[in-house]
Amino acid sequence: RIIHMLASRTPWGRLATAPWRVPVRTLCTPSKPPKKVFSPSRFKSLLEPYPVIASPSTSPTGSKNDMNVAQISHMANGLRVTSVQTYNTAVAVGYFVNAGTRCEGPGEHGAFHALEGMVWKSTRNRKASDMIMRLEMMGGMANSRSMREMSGVTMDVLPNHVPEALDILTDTITNTHFNEEELNEQKDTILRQFELSAHNPAALVPELLHRVAYGDSPLGNLLFPLEDVSHLNAQMLERVVKQYRTPDRMVLAGVGIDHSTLVGHASRLFNTHALSNSPPPPHHDMVLSKYLGGENLMVRPENVPLPPHLIPNPDKPPLVHIALGFGCPGYLTTGLNNPDVYALSVLDVMLGGGDAFSSGGPGKGMYSRLFTDVLNQHHFVDSAHSFHAMYHESGLHAIIASAHETNTNELLGILCGTYLKLAENITREELTRSKNQAKSIMLSRLEQRSSFLEDLGTQVLFFNEYVNSSELCKAIDSVTADDVQRVIRRLLSSKPSLVAYGSEKTLQRLPEISSVENVFAKYK
Repeated sequence: RIIHMLASRTPWGRLATAPWRVPVRTLCTPSKPPKKVFSPSRFKSLLEPYPVIASPSTSPTGSKNDMNVAQISHMANGLRVTSVQTYNTAVAVGYFVNAGTRCEGPGEHGAFHALEGMVWKSTRNRKASDMIMRLEMMGGMANSRSMREMSGVTMDVLPNHVPEALDILTDTITNTHFNEEELNEQKDTILRQFELSAHNPAALVPELLHRVAYGDSPLGNLLFPLEDVSHLNAQMLERVVKQYRTPDRMVLAGVGIDHSTLVGHASRLFNTHALSNSPPPPHHDMVLSKYLGGENLMVRPENVPLPPHLIPNPDKPPLVHIALGFGCPGYLTTGLNNPDVYALSVLDVMLGGGDAFSSGGPGKGMYSRLFTDVLNQHHFVDSAHSFHAMYHESGLHAIIASAHETNTNELLGILCGTYLKLAENITREELTRSKNQAKSIMLSRLEQRSSFLEDLGTQVLFFNEYVNSSELCKAIDSVTADDVQRVIRRLLSSKPSLVAYGSEKTLQRLPEISSVENVFAKYK
């Protein structure tokens, strides 16, 4: 009775007062066998097929056909607004700007890297502390980034905070204010980042690869400055903002929001309206970069104080880092409908790669070429992975690897051999596995709201259209072995780009770039 009384006082225990309750005495009587609740006979065997259950044609709040379909509107001031309704409980919104480090002219190097950090500083309308406080109160997740051809600011918020989030984003990207104290603070941050990046091969080698591939042209500009930043001042940064952060260079994108609602916010924030007829995508004059190729050997500095995570393990032999790259067409040449775009993506997955001590398993690329032919066959190789970047007029594909310094020349030969083998033979099983992995990687990435937003914003920014995941999967499925081998042979017909980072003694042993060119001479 006491147990029954206490149980009835709890929310879950009130069920005991219902007419169908089982008396406590019955439950506590040991003489009666417990009632069998589960019986195997009540369930079908897993070996028998279950009937197909039809999926609902509509979602609770809208049509399933609305999902993964982008809507695009053009505003009178040139701003483009795009959105995809996903009916999730949170919304991602952001601005994407058609400008990045490639737009930096002489004396402006590092401007976009500085602007990336200054986004969350004071504006003409808000103090930085007030902005951060409002972001915290909303529970928003804010992010900013700058790349070679694009920069942007994004935010994840709950639906009821979208108006305020867009107010802050619009203010911080169009009304940036550079007060001296905050700018000096940002310059100090850049210097600390430089100290880390200059001695971190994982960050440094891809940047050196761009420099040797494109020389002093716009695509050769580094994402972060490797020299003094004293030239970064308020006047120069204001000039860059005024020139490049204009509505005709921007896309306002949203994921999980109704399109008409987002267009309404754009009209309110920019005092403009949507056009009934969509104009052609804006064309911006830019200085084009030409792929050059060449060689860049950088000596690793010795006896330099390093942060703990970059200090080499004394029990581990010193490593040399090598990147071997080739030029490929850019997205202006290929376009989204060109099969070479998807063949390059499949090639990237086919090469795969990782570290010597990667924990393997299904779906982790353990059967990629760089694992099976390089990491599993040569114990001295510490890491190897593929690298692919595509820009407006050109692209870059490379293999970046590291190994013991005593095996430097052998590592370079292995990288050359990996490209040559792929150009001659691709099995059907390997192709099928790579295409499945390429689709899996893409779909897994699009499950993340922030990644979905970036994909939507950048596609509309560069192509003025959005190809959804279903169409991309079909395009990947259509890739053949001949397509992959065709793009590989086109890669190998360009001049190689060679980057090495290691001790001076090690780099002196590397062969001339002409010797590497001779290896691929038959594809010229």
